[in-house]
Amino acid sequence: MLKKVLIFYGFILFFAIANIFSQNTFNLNAQLLIDKKAINDADVTVFSGSKIIAQTKTNKLGKFIVDFPFQGILVIQFKKEGMPVYKVLISTKGKDLDVEMTKTKVVVFTLQSNVASFEGPDPKNVSASYYINKNGLIVEESKESSDKVISAKNEQIKIENKIENLNKDINSGINQLPKNEVNGVKLKLDLVNAQIDSLLFLSRKQSALILQNANSKAEEIISNAYFKPNIDIQDGNLKNEIRNLPIDEKKFYQRKDIIIYNQTISKLTNDAVLHKKDSIVFLVTMVQLKEEVIKAARLQLEIDKLNARTKADSIEIQRKEFKILQIEEQIKFTKYEISLKNLEIQNKNEFISFMVISASLLLILAFILYSSYKRKKKNVEILSKINLLINEQNEEIKTQNNELQQRNEEIETQKEEIIQQRDIVVSQKVEIIDSINYAKFIQNAILPSEAYLNDILKEHFVFYKPRDIVSGDFYWVKTIKNFTIIAVADCTGHGVPGAFMSMLGISFLNELVSTRSLDNTSELLNRLRNKVKNSLHQGDKDNATKDGMDLSFYMINNETLELQYSGAYISLYIVRMQNDALDSTHEIKQLIELKADRQPIAIHLDEKEFTNHKIQLKKNDCLYSFSDGFADQFGGVNGQKYKSKQLKDLITEIHNKPMDEQKTIIEKTFYDWKGLFEQVDDVLIMGVKI
Repeated sequence: MLKKVLIFYGFILFFAIANIFSQNTFNLNAQLLIDKKAINDADVTVFSGSKIIAQTKTNKLGKFIVDFPFQGILVIQFKKEGMPVYKVLISTKGKDLDVEMTKTKVVVFTLQSNVASFEGPDPKNVSASYYINKNGLIVEESKESSDKVISAKNEQIKIENKIENLNKDINSGINQLPKNEVNGVKLKLDLVNAQIDSLLFLSRKQSALILQNANSKAEEIISNAYFKPNIDIQDGNLKNEIRNLPIDEKKFYQRKDIIIYNQTISKLTNDAVLHKKDSIVFLVTMVQLKEEVIKAARLQLEIDKLNARTKADSIEIQRKEFKILQIEEQIKFTKYEISLKNLEIQNKNEFISFMVISASLLLILAFILYSSYKRKKKNVEILSKINLLINEQNEEIKTQNNELQQRNEEIETQKEEIIQQRDIVVSQKVEIIDSINYAKFIQNAILPSEAYLNDILKEHFVFYKPRDIVSGDFYWVKTIKNFTIIAVADCTGHGVPGAFMSMLGISFLNELVSTRSLDNTSELLNRLRNKVKNSLHQGDKDNATKDGMDLSFYMINNETLELQYSGAYISLYIVRMQNDALDSTHEIKQLIELKADRQPIAIHLDEKEFTNHKIQLKKNDCLYSFSDGFADQFGGVNGQKYKSKQLKDLITEIHNKPMDEQKTIIEKTFYDWKGLFEQVDDVLIMGVKI
């Protein structure tokens, strides 16, 4: 039965200790920034003393995760090829924490490139220091605190260097004394060293008290040695002469060797005060100093052996050697004492640790049970809240589903209405398009047929390209006696409105052009303008609509080849070949423009009589009239207008080609220019060859 009880408590103890260790670590989620830049693929090494406890690498964002123990002082080293080594010191002991320690802590190590470190676990040479504050956060030590640490480290290095060279300076200062005083001063210094050695065997309070008076004691010994030298000199006259030497006390205390020795005593006194709470540290410091003094003393002893001349010198050397041996034995004894104290302290610490752990096991077990109970209670409360929240969300989801169902029903109803309306619109559109297509048939029937044009004009072409199904541009041709009358018009608008206007224009031209009106083209355009104004009720210039047409109207006498022309915004272009004035055997192209009046066949603010142009045509002259649809078409590489200048250059270049070929070239040029752009207006170009 007892064995089972022991096994049971053994399991409890095992789980308690496991719980302690699991709670004494945390995940450090960190990022490395140097000069505010994330450092990727850097080797991360965590030292605890000289032992490596974790290794990893930074990712692309300079981040890494390692397990850290609480209550520890660690060094983190960052190393990457082509980059100096950086180290940070981090204390996870905490400083009066006010919050519960979490299992994950986040920190960003922000370092500067000018604070690189040396490789290794040495905690003295680090780029920055961090600790856990009372809120449980890892923060960087303040600049003031860092400056104090750096200053303390520098001061420590200075002190170590000073102690290292201290005895050399003392011996060097002694050698500067007069030869007859050296032995006496060295003897007194040995007495002082013996006095200091005795401190190693005193208690803390006694050592602090004696060291407090060491400076005055040393001054008294040295003063007596100098002013009243107790030197064993065989020559009585020389001895009396030395005793009677005049002494300058002020200069004595300004001597380099005396100043150095006084500084040594002050340093030892300060070290005793600093380390009086730790006798082992004090003993170690004194042993190190004495070892350095013995090294210097043995070196000086070898020099004295070489310089010995008398029996007294040999006796003094033997005495010094014996004294050095005594001090070395004292050092050995002190080291033994230090090892005993270390062992004693270690045993005490182990005993205290055992007692603390043993006494804490029940408390830990109670804490674990309490924590488990508290955690379960908290989980129950959380589950209750979650269930309540889930029920509320379910109710809300049901309400939203009902609303969505109602909206879907409304959408279905609206969809059916939209489909019905769409079907109506489609049906109406079909009817409208059918009507427009029939209107196109009527419009084409009114325009001169190709057979009629071939019979009258023979060589000609018409490039006619409506933007929509029906067009606002039209051409009109008629013969009366020996006259051929041609009109090329561009009505206001395009599509259905333009088509109505074109039919009105054709009707008026058929009515007005007769044998009575063949004398003057300008008079015929004046009458046509009046007809349009009356038909469209354009009596008031300010309020009337601006609907009307642009027109190129010309008449050719087939017998005399005389041409009369009048125009409203649409000019007539004549391209002919004529002899070069410089070379009669060579012909050049000439483009003649009969300019139209800058007023439409409609109401206008500044109306005037149309101009009547007359010109004598020649055989093979080519006549061209066109609306503005081609010139205003957007296209090309930059999406610009074609412009009338390019169109003039085109007809000038191709005028000597057959009319059918000219039409093909013009049509291809138009489609190449337009490309994927939409057609902006109706296009009409008519060419006639004489």
